[in-house]
Amino acid sequence: RLGLRVQASDQRSDNYRDNNRLIQRNLLADVRTLGTGPQLYMKLASDSQYLRNPGQLTLTEMAANRRGTQTPRDFSSRDGMRADLGGSVRSGNVEWAANLAYRTQETSAFFAAFSSDVINETDNIAFSPRVKISHRLGGFEQTLIAGVDVEKGNLDRNVSGVFFSGRSAARQQKRGIYLQNNATLGHNWLLTVGARSQHAENTVDDVASFGSLLRKTYSLSASEFALRYRV
Repeated sequence: RLGLRVQASDQRSDNYRDNNRLIQRNLLADVRTLGTGPQLYMKLASDSQYLRNPGQLTLTEMAANRRGTQTPRDFSSRDGMRADLGGSVRSGNVEWAANLAYRTQETSAFFAAFSSDVINETDNIAFSPRVKISHRLGGFEQTLIAGVDVEKGNLDRNVSGVFFSGRSAARQQKRGIYLQNNATLGHNWLLTVGARSQHAENTVDDVASFGSLLRKTYSLSASEFALRYRV
């Protein structure tokens, strides 16, 4: 059996200020298997926004016309899309699961005072497999969760105008691994032990600065040891 859910919206408003019209559209589709067997799902989403930008007013300008604008030609827009594919399967006391996600977005803005266009394009892909194991080590009910996160993202920025123009690009790659064990020690006591390690690499290429290349890597780690009592 399959389950399907679709949501859509279309919002339009002139707003309070002049040159402040908003058009916002959203669409979400979710299809997944139903029942007690292996679970599979796919999600698709898109959003679109067009917004006129009225800019700022001084106190004198507000007293003369609160709805007025000094930037009648300025506007911005945003278009994005996301897709998720994942599932889980259980075998005895072990449950395997994974999720693959991709998203992309483009934003643009125009500033008439500088005759400037600013365009940003981003895309990101992430993969997250994990496993959940129920066990009774030491005679206590316990759950062990382990997983890996792998992610890669890109940003491209282009600015063009009379006073300034340039282009830059940024790339990021992240890898993480984590482990957490929860044990019920009777009489509402819960013992949690966990750890996570993550490594990331960032690269920025600023073409406007004579092709300068900046690369930085960092590693982070965290651990947890907690004893809790459920009231």
